[in-house]
Amino acid sequence: MSRTTPDWLHQSLWFVSGTFATGAVWYFLSQGKYDATLWSAFGAAVFVILAIGLSIRNDKLRRDADSQGKAQGDPFFLRIHTMMLFAYPGLLVYRYTGKPGQLLAPVGLAVVIEATNKRATPAKVFSYFLDAAIKGEWTRLHNLQALNPRDFFWIGNNNLKAATRIDFSENSFDIKAREHTLSSGESIKGWVFLEWPLGLRKKVPEVKQLRITIENSHGEEQTSVLTLPATQEAGESVLAGGEWHVMPKSDVADLSSVPVMPHMDLLSSFREGQIK
Repeated sequence: MSRTTPDWLHQSLWFVSGTFATGAVWYFLSQGKYDATLWSAFGAAVFVILAIGLSIRNDKLRRDADSQGKAQGDPFFLRIHTMMLFAYPGLLVYRYTGKPGQLLAPVGLAVVIEATNKRATPAKVFSYFLDAAIKGEWTRLHNLQALNPRDFFWIGNNNLKAATRIDFSENSFDIKAREHTLSSGESIKGWVFLEWPLGLRKKVPEVKQLRITIENSHGEEQTSVLTLPATQEAGESVLAGGEWHVMPKSDVADLSSVPVMPHMDLLSSFREGQIK
């Protein structure tokens, strides 16, 4: 695959041509050295033609690359391995720190997503968001984007005083997406944690499809609708696609005094000015 010439080379060519055209030509002309003047003008013209030629070549390579990318179809192959549904406020919570202090964000839907780079060139996952097909409509689900993936807790038997810490630092999709540049054919796989919006917290909704809109670091975007694995009952787990790293029993936490506030609710409160 041909590579474009760097910008610094183009700038150098224009600088040299300008030196010949404005400096050498006028200098030799003022000295009456007409042969040197002609050679300087010729040199300036050569560098100008070379710079223009390389610019045209770069433009053609970029157009060809864009055309090839469109012909290749979607930049990623996407797959969902595992899904878990939780009734609000749920068995799985994320502890985070907001302006009011420590808070608990309940996880509504957890999925293991795998993204494979289909392009011939390396690329990163730049951004993505998910919509769930619920009652015939697409509903946007807020991504927790946990900054500290070691602060997830399993609430067994509804006992907040003995919450089991779970570490997702090695298999969080967001962390892998931020840290990895994917070679052609390389993939990342990890857990994504989503919150239920207010209208879906009374009863666990039936979710059969997810619509994923994802963009790579080259600005290529795709939207894919994926059918989810067979819907599980709340709390039932099918873990073939993603492991849970449960911390030792000594790392049990008492969360009984930590208020429950979905992260999306906190953000809404800031936007509406309820929290300053």
